[in-house]
Amino acid sequence: MKEKFSTTSPEIQSLAKGGSGDILTGIITSLLAQKYSEHEAAILGVWLHGKAADFAAEKNQKEAMQPTDVINELGNVFLYLNKKATTQL
Repeated sequence: MKEKFSTTSPEIQSLAKGGSGDILTGIITSLLAQKYSEHEAAILGVWLHGKAADFAAEKNQKEAMQPTDVINELGNVFLYLNKKATTQL
C-alpha cells in the first residue's frame, strides 16, 4: 500500500505562539462537525492552518504575527482553494 504524506511550509515557525494551537483545534473541530473523518480533518486542518499562516506572514513580520492574523486569513485560504478548483476543471 502506498502512503501519501503532506508537508507544510517553512512559515509554520510563525505559529510557535500562544493561541495558535487553539486555532488549529478549532479548525479541526469544525471539520469534524462537518462530518470529515478524523484523518481527513487532521490533514486538512493542519494544511488550512499552515496556509493561513503563510498568507498572514506575507502581510506581517513573523516575529510580530499574532494568532488573530492567522484567523483573519482563513477566508482568503478558502478563496485560494476555490480559485484552484475552478482553474483545474
